[in-house]
Amino acid sequence: MLDLIDGAMCSLQAALFGREVYSREHPAVSGHIECAHDLLTKAFHQMEQVTILAFEDRVVFQNDKLPSSSTLAEGLFRRLHQRGVEAVSFRRGLTRDEIRAMLDQLDEATKEPEKINGSAHIRFGWVGGTEPRGEAQPFKLAGNPRRQAGVVRHVWRDIRTGKPEQGELSTLVADICTSVSLSRGITIPLASLKTHDEYTFVHTINVALLSTALAEEVGMRGDALLDLTVSAVLHDIGKRLIPKSVLNKAGKLTDDEWKIVQRHPVDGALQLFGAPGVPKIAPIVAFEHHMYPGGGYPPVAAGWKMHLASRIVQVADVFDALRTDRPYRKGMSLHEALEVLQKDAGTRYEHALLDAFVQRVAVNTQGELPEAASDVTSIRTA
Repeated sequence: MLDLIDGAMCSLQAALFGREVYSREHPAVSGHIECAHDLLTKAFHQMEQVTILAFEDRVVFQNDKLPSSSTLAEGLFRRLHQRGVEAVSFRRGLTRDEIRAMLDQLDEATKEPEKINGSAHIRFGWVGGTEPRGEAQPFKLAGNPRRQAGVVRHVWRDIRTGKPEQGELSTLVADICTSVSLSRGITIPLASLKTHDEYTFVHTINVALLSTALAEEVGMRGDALLDLTVSAVLHDIGKRLIPKSVLNKAGKLTDDEWKIVQRHPVDGALQLFGAPGVPKIAPIVAFEHHMYPGGGYPPVAAGWKMHLASRIVQVADVFDALRTDRPYRKGMSLHEALEVLQKDAGTRYEHALLDAFVQRVAVNTQGELPEAASDVTSIRTA
């Protein structure tokens, strides 16, 4: 996918500069536009939209620098930067005429270089500072976590029915990766909980954002990072089989209710195993995310080695659960949640992994979160 997007951007750049050397209607220019359109259309078979981010010195797609990043940063994306644009999103349904209209606005001879307008299938965005000027409504990057939480509900439903919509899942994962990439070193835009009924899906998006950020910090890139993000989005899918009366119970669970809750890792793994478009590590993460050396659930043979992806998602999962208000207890402050995690450093959690999370991920979280916990002893993180 990375080479596909790189080729499309290089073709757009070649068309832009070719118009200035030859003419707008020259066959070479038309050929580059055709090539860019064909490559983006192939990408749309896998995702609904393609968002390219442009930093000062690099051009990025899904957290990976494009192979032609340096050339593109000095060419096509320099022109976009001059017009206040730090990202461009191409959406399924893109036409050649829309590409031509975009290139028209990027000509060096344009009288108003600060002005740029999007179209039905091309949107321009910014990370911060001045918004792009133009008549069309631009988009602001870093996603909308609450909207993403709504998409999780659809994705889980489709996988359960055996008819997953690949475009919806791919777009969601790309959106999460973009949010994390843009938030690096600043704040991770976690979703806030408005009602207890939406907890499962809001929690899932927060875990995906936190897991992706932690995975980046420990060196995951490319397909491995995307697979990790997908796995985080799907890690709790087994909870769909838990009755709401049990999932949202305010009081202590009975033994029978706790057994129902403890089945969700196995139920989730069974739903994900062999599901179309689901990476092989997703059922593993679903199965393992409540395990730890010598304990947790489901029970496994002594010496079981958890996958790194499972260990990453587990840390993110527990952290967000501790931080969020639930019917049976108040959420913890950041300081209190980190204290709970650090008590299990070296036993339940690896020192290096937990240190990376505490020092470079957790401290960058934001959201409508409580400043104190009323009862630390009643935490239930299932």
